[in-house]
Amino acid sequence: MENFDFFSELDEKELNILQSKSKYVEIPKGTILFYEGDICKDVLYLIDGNVKLSISTAGSDEIPLYDFCQGEQCIVNIASTLSETKAVATAESNSDIKGWLIPKEVIQELMIHSPKYQKFIFSLFTIRFSALTTLVEDIKFKRLDSRILELLHSYKTNVVQITHEEIANNLGTSRVVISRVLKDLKDKKYIELQRGKIVVLK
Repeated sequence: MENFDFFSELDEKELNILQSKSKYVEIPKGTILFYEGDICKDVLYLIDGNVKLSISTAGSDEIPLYDFCQGEQCIVNIASTLSETKAVATAESNSDIKGWLIPKEVIQELMIHSPKYQKFIFSLFTIRFSALTTLVEDIKFKRLDSRILELLHSYKTNVVQITHEEIANNLGTSRVVISRVLKDLKDKKYIELQRGKIVVLK
């Protein structure tokens, strides 16, 4: 648990309680940690790996919200655990992960007695809400073709190894829609389409 700087602020008694009541876990890539609509019982502190959060739409498409990695914690997980309400997103391991599952009562104690932990939690909420605001603005105000080109350019290479399905998952829409827009971009000479990859022309 030394990965998390706020633990250095806890006294020996608090650390002993934290370590005795927490459960160390190793989870393989592709595991669903909790589904949208679940009520979380513990809070995961990630030591190693990457976890993605996403929500489903009425058409069963997936919209990515954010990822969290080593030294971070999920605000959806925190909110569901502390308030005993349904999680608003699904969490899936993007890689093999390692971490600690800390029960609700321990988290509540930390919220009350550790100013360092409180600061850490509120900073997480600030960062994530900022990211979600950007996501909403992108979805609402940017054309899909511009968002696709922006995603392709983010790879910093002219030849991007990516499928239509992966683009759809990244941008929160369907593969059929992505394929249609990619064909339009190809016709306009922005890209070339090859099997399993896209060549960016401009």
